[in-house]
Amino acid sequence: MENVKKLTKRAGFEMVLGLLNEVEHEHKEELIAMVKNEIELLNKKATAKSQKDLEKAKVDNEMAEIVYNTLVGEGVAKTATELLEILKATYETLNVQKVTHLLTNLLAEEKVRKEIIKRKSYYTAI
Repeated sequence: MENVKKLTKRAGFEMVLGLLNEVEHEHKEELIAMVKNEIELLNKKATAKSQKDLEKAKVDNEMAEIVYNTLVGEGVAKTATELLEILKATYETLNVQKVTHLLTNLLAEEKVRKEIIKRKSYYTAI
């Protein structure tokens, strides 16, 4: 079976715009303006989403650095829950899932080492 790529909204509007340029119609200019507006709205929507993603990634990187520095300062292996107890006083919005996510990112960057002892994950700064 052939791999068929789905037509996106943007690509569809661009095709319609191309067709409108080739035909004659009494409302041609209005239709072209409408289609261009729709394409512009799609571009703005994509930019807003990517901007949110960039901001979230920046905050995650900052928090990961804080978690890493805490691990370095402690000098011993800690679980995500133990790290949360240390950081909870300063960062009230943190929860154990977020700390685990940040530790997983640090693990992927090879900044921390993970050891599993009796079904508990302990993290150490490298």
